[in-house]
Amino acid sequence: MVLPKTVTLSFPFNSLQLINYTPANYAYYNTYLPLINADSQLGSEITFIKVNGVTTNTTSGVNGNFFLGSQSGNNIYTGTASTTLSTASSIFFYTYIKLVAIKNSSGTYGWYVVNVN
Repeated sequence: MVLPKTVTLSFPFNSLQLINYTPANYAYYNTYLPLINADSQLGSEITFIKVNGVTTNTTSGVNGNFFLGSQSGNNIYTGTASTTLSTASSIFFYTYIKLVAIKNSSGTYGWYVVNVN
């Protein structure tokens, strides 16, 4: 039987997460980043590495896909457009992604994409 999988990470966590997901084992695999809610968590880094050809998706629960999203109250910040960060609640990546816990100038906690491929 192929089952869906949803994982919600929390502090403390392993900084390197190796995703060992195949559609043969799980219909889909949803992963939510740890919830940042204190300054003591800032600077925490986490890297996800995919070791096979699974497709990532920005929609949770899509059969055969891996979803990486933030928990409610946090955003994922990507790149810069002038001085404004682009925000999302989920992220697409091909092989690996490295994120770091930040707090923006308005006091909102979130995950910043440091490196992605």
